[in-house]
Amino acid sequence: MDALALVGFKPVNSTDKVTAGGHLITAGDAVDAAHDQGYVTSACYSPILNSSIGIGFLKNGSARLGETLLLTSPLTGLDVQVQVVSAHFVDPEGTVFVINLTAVTALGGPSARVDHFNGVTVTECPDWALASVTARRGQSGQTADKARAMLGFALPDIGLCTGDGSLSAFGSVPSNG
Repeated sequence: MDALALVGFKPVNSTDKVTAGGHLITAGDAVDAAHDQGYVTSACYSPILNSSIGIGFLKNGSARLGETLLLTSPLTGLDVQVQVVSAHFVDPEGTVFVINLTAVTALGGPSARVDHFNGVTVTECPDWALASVTARRGQSGQTADKARAMLGFALPDIGLCTGDGSLSAFGSVPSNG
């Protein structure tokens, strides 16, 4: 079946740029309309993957994950080898809970900062931190269970707070399941 499916694309060479509007050709095929396999609809830089990425439509795309294609745009002279990947790019199975967290202060530095504004001194409290917990659609129960196991207490509902003396949590959005 040649139905178009939404998939992701990342360059084989991480320094190459994926651009929207380019067309996808199976490796080794002629670059012409008869061999067009799909196109990239959106592209941007991913700081997590440290490369350019794109999403678009590809014939039989979900069965072609891992395949290398030519992303080409004869109008701009673009020719980039791209790999077909999940359109989720990072953690498509939703299995990662916490990854490589580095402690920073509220203003993003490694240590407390002191700023002065028109006679007012603002000092960061580095022993206080704020973290956000979010869940993929349909996985709020699983995420809540993991947070409970990690924190030692259940996450509170919207407008409420809870804690264990050393940690506190407040609910800012309703659970949507």
